[in-house]
Amino acid sequence: MVNTVYQKRKLETSNCICEVRFFPVPKPCTIIKCGTRVGCRLGATRANSFYRSMTSSLKHRGFAIWSVCQFIAYLGRWVQAIGLNWLAYKQTHDAVTLALLTGATLGPILLLSPFAGSLADRFDGKRILGATQTLMLVQSLALASLYFFGHPTFGALWALALMQGTLNALDAPARQLFYRRILPDLCALPSALSVTLLSFNVSRLLGPALGGIVAGQLGEGWCFGLAAATCLPLQLVALRLKLQPAESRKTTKGAWAAVRYVQNHGVLLRTLSLAIGANLLLLPFIPLLPAFTREALNGGVSMVGLLSGFEGAGAVAAALFQGWLVARFAAGHRVMGAYCTVAVGLVGLAMAPGVGVCAMALVVLGFSAAVALTATQELLQTQSSSEMRGKVLGLSMTASYGMLPLGSLLVSEMAGAHGIRLAFATTASLFLAAVALAGLWHRKAARRSAAASA
Repeated sequence: MVNTVYQKRKLETSNCICEVRFFPVPKPCTIIKCGTRVGCRLGATRANSFYRSMTSSLKHRGFAIWSVCQFIAYLGRWVQAIGLNWLAYKQTHDAVTLALLTGATLGPILLLSPFAGSLADRFDGKRILGATQTLMLVQSLALASLYFFGHPTFGALWALALMQGTLNALDAPARQLFYRRILPDLCALPSALSVTLLSFNVSRLLGPALGGIVAGQLGEGWCFGLAAATCLPLQLVALRLKLQPAESRKTTKGAWAAVRYVQNHGVLLRTLSLAIGANLLLLPFIPLLPAFTREALNGGVSMVGLLSGFEGAGAVAAALFQGWLVARFAAGHRVMGAYCTVAVGLVGLAMAPGVGVCAMALVVLGFSAAVALTATQELLQTQSSSEMRGKVLGLSMTASYGMLPLGSLLVSEMAGAHGIRLAFATTASLFLAAVALAGLWHRKAARRSAAASA
């Protein structure tokens, strides 16, 4: 049996300060190095096996129950999205309505996420989650009632989609902070983020298929009723879970304070800058995949589903291997490497001659994008102070989900003018060039700072 000791360490460098935390270290102690440029590695050692590093969060009964209920809720959201989009398209027979529904769902995230982060810092996350889940239940029941007992006009559907987007914006920062109160050990946080990523991607694979079956066999109203039923388990579990004591977060600072805080924190500024650049230039390949399939491969809807499945399979693989990556690479290195891999994979997708090469490129893209997303959340949660953590997570939601529609519009305009293959290759090259220039500038700034201090 390996003897372990619990050590309390505060890792500090010129660019980042890790939180004080406890973690088991095998004897002789393994030094957990701190990345002086990008980020810090959490308390996982190379001795951890793949299985242990992946499932360490599931050993905590509360988080295991929460994960199951969260997966059910994710599944219900995807089922409702399919029913809502199909019902709106049946009403209008116009593809523009789908874009309007997407804007109603994602628009509030762009506008409200920083303020939602302030709410998550000021109020108890359990109450926020209870309120948002209750209102999501009401919204799904309203859609079902409109279908069964009323006349579902597009205006009513759009208003309820806007309500869904607003609730998602309020729910996300509080939910991410909630992990820290479920888990008694912060060493399990990377594993918890991996399990959440796995739940989301598996639901993304199964939810649309289930929604299509329910809508086709029973009608769209039953999709809304099923979504309402999936809200109940998560709501009940959130109210009954035994949580860790809440951190003291007495603050009256608003959302703009988070912007100034990030500007003065090198790790957070670089992480959010990478996320913004990736959502503007790289990740629009996901919503534009149908256009790529049609223009570059002359494929139809069945090929779109096939290629989307390969991208989703890569994301699921990333969640399974997340613990292995955490044990070997610092979070900052994972963020940088994964986003650069997305750029290289996007160039490969743009140059792919056939469906087989496209499928392989999409597996790489799904894997690296999921790794980058999880490592970004890990860095933001561990590098932010307790009073600013919710606000920083709100900015992260704006950088991810809020910037993606703008990036999709930018790339689609380039695709309309020069072709989608050239658009993908150009945006990926721009991202790699920007990262290289930023790295050179940061290195020169570090040398000047070192010379001045000497």
